[in-house]
Amino acid sequence: MAYGMDPKKLLSDALYQLTSEKSFETITIQEIIERANVSKATFYRYFHDKFELMCWFYEDFVHKTFDDLYLEKSWYETQYTYAEFYLHNKEYFLNIYNYEGQNSFDHFLYSYCLTFFKNIVQTKKGPDALSKELIFAIKMYCYGNSFIVRDWLMGEIPLTVEEFCTYRYNTMPQIMKDILDNN
Repeated sequence: MAYGMDPKKLLSDALYQLTSEKSFETITIQEIIERANVSKATFYRYFHDKFELMCWFYEDFVHKTFDDLYLEKSWYETQYTYAEFYLHNKEYFLNIYNYEGQNSFDHFLYSYCLTFFKNIVQTKKGPDALSKELIFAIKMYCYGNSFIVRDWLMGEIPLTVEEFCTYRYNTMPQIMKDILDNN
């Protein structure tokens, strides 16, 4: 391992590289640690399995790029940045979306988005702002979002980034827009 390098980043980069060579499902932890040039103990210090590493790539990007961004920009602008991230890493996401078993990326994305939106609501409006109707709207949006992103990346919905973001924004429940666009 290179001195001073973040082991999580090394592992994430290794997985990212391997997904351009073979399917996510066939990638082993041994291949990841060999590519990252780290020990198995280092891998397990940070991740339980390759699925957790797969999700960390996404979470790391979100934390580096979006922490508090939604407080400064419109939700449309924020999701535009997400869409560009998906396109920039399209091969990676297409590969991990192909895995449909336990710990699949679309299930992770649903759970992650659900927590993300609930946290935004509570940050902006307080802990008691999550009404039954709002939770329903968030769950419905997050469920659809996790699959619509996959379909868009796979080319099943041929839209430009602008169209994709516009349609996603326009179909978002108004109860969510009222909170997300209220800076």
